[in-house]
Amino acid sequence: MKLTVIGCGRWGSLITWYLDHIGHHVTLYGRQSSPRMQSFLATRQNDLLTLPDSVGLTTDLRDVEQAETVIISIGSQSLRSLLAETPMQALRSKTVVLCMKGLEMGTGERLSVIAGSLLHESNTAKTQQSAANRLRKERISGKTPESQYLKFPLFYHLRRILQSLIHK
Repeated sequence: MKLTVIGCGRWGSLITWYLDHIGHHVTLYGRQSSPRMQSFLATRQNDLLTLPDSVGLTTDLRDVEQAETVIISIGSQSLRSLLAETPMQALRSKTVVLCMKGLEMGTGERLSVIAGSLLHESNTAKTQQSAANRLRKERISGKTPESQYLKFPLFYHLRRILQSLIHK
């Protein structure tokens, strides 16, 4: 699956590394002005990890159009301005996964509400929280081993979301 991760901080870069590690074609987007992105462009590493050559790097938000699924991992207060940018407004028929939490200060809106109001209606927005709720139900019913739930829940959620997209 072709994926773009927006956000080159610790979570975004770790998500990128993990998705590449499990066999997806991943591109990491970061702003041109971001020191973190400049580090990745220069050395392919930050203070946490080194991204393999198989991971694409871009500072052009228009490259998001190439992805089947867009994963967003940025500060929650930046979501509205990101989704208002022209390349994000042009997205059609994409799955957008929000790997972030919080409420927007000022409005008190959940991030999924913001995404739903700003993304074109042909896009599907999924959140880490919806995957977490599904996982809790499975854990209670005994379908998911407790050890898997406790180990890297974010990665488990991502894998479940991606598996559901592949099997559509």
